[in-house]
Amino acid sequence: MKQTWKTVAIVLILFLTGLSHALATPQQESTPAEGPAIDPQLDAWLREAQLGPYTADDEDWNEVVRRGEEEGRVVIYSTTSRIHRLKDLFESTYDIELEAYNIETLQLIEKFQREHDAGLYNADVILSDGIIEMYDMVQNGLMWKYVPERVADVVPPARQDWILEHRGGGAGLVIYYNEDWWPTPPDVTNLWEFTEEQWRGKIAMADPLQHGGTLNGLRDLVYGPNAEVMAEAYEQRYGRPIDLGEFANASYKFLADIFANNVLMLPSDDAVIDAAGAPNPPTQPPIGLFVTLSKIRNREERGLVITPFYGQIEPFEALGTPNTGVILGAPLGVAARARHPYAARVLIDFLMGDDEGFGGYEPWRANKPIRTDVNIPGPGGYDDDQFNRLPYGPDPDWIRNNRNDLADFLLTILL
Repeated sequence: MKQTWKTVAIVLILFLTGLSHALATPQQESTPAEGPAIDPQLDAWLREAQLGPYTADDEDWNEVVRRGEEEGRVVIYSTTSRIHRLKDLFESTYDIELEAYNIETLQLIEKFQREHDAGLYNADVILSDGIIEMYDMVQNGLMWKYVPERVADVVPPARQDWILEHRGGGAGLVIYYNEDWWPTPPDVTNLWEFTEEQWRGKIAMADPLQHGGTLNGLRDLVYGPNAEVMAEAYEQRYGRPIDLGEFANASYKFLADIFANNVLMLPSDDAVIDAAGAPNPPTQPPIGLFVTLSKIRNREERGLVITPFYGQIEPFEALGTPNTGVILGAPLGVAARARHPYAARVLIDFLMGDDEGFGGYEPWRANKPIRTDVNIPGPGGYDDDQFNRLPYGPDPDWIRNNRNDLADFLLTILL
């Protein structure tokens, strides 16, 4: 079964390698002054949907809702399982059926692209943590931005520039430990310690060849300036400069060392949390390495005893994109040629929630809201500003030009 998953992962990575080039190549059609190339059929859809160059300055929201309910249905592809909790909330508010699909990042991008190429415009809305793929799709006219007027003034300009972000990037992927086994945090002060013998076989992690969120986090880890910080942390730990040997930088060496330390590779963040967070464990549970911060909600929902390290591990214990990064958060947009464009607008508006973080945002209250008028403490009162986070965020061009190097490296050391 594991080998089957790896085979699927290889196919998807190879597909996305080609897709990255396809998405980064402008279409040869008539091109307006700004934005992607637009063919006549897409232009007609944009005009009808009032998106792109036809976005209205003053939106008649009652008319949007009327037309959305007339369409009667909206389909969303999402990389978050919490989208299923939205169905009853949405359908009890609007006379629109919500059809929601939770799809892992790599599979979502592949599915959407394949359907679109075949002229099957099944998705109306995309909510994905495959940020660079979303960025490329926006640049090439496969995704379109929609910012509801009611939230335009409370979402920072940088968070609605190329597309609307649904929730903040925050701390991103963090490190969890079991509170029953360690009533106080384990004595770990440097990330390189997890590559040492005392932690052999005692670390669990979502397989980056199966879990796109983990792959994205490791991508940012190997970004040059962050790798330089990792090299400094190595010297602090061992009192000597790092010997890179065959590795491109210190972060690549860290990944090779951590995987060589018998990391327990699991298919998802949920599996990692279950392994790390079971209450009253009979033997030492694993540390959950680089797991989505929002999974802390499982502490209450599933009775787990997990908590993240806070400000203890150098140089960073959270692979989160800095607020200065261009690519951040969870992009949310309308799929090109969507069959229910007005219902899509209604859904996007609903997903942004109310000024207390409820309404359509309620399933994501464990995440930092993008809206500046919403102040939600995390579960247990956590504050993601307490984390040591990645100091640098790569730009889209760097991600596009370098992400395949990481995929090739992981294929080499994990298969």
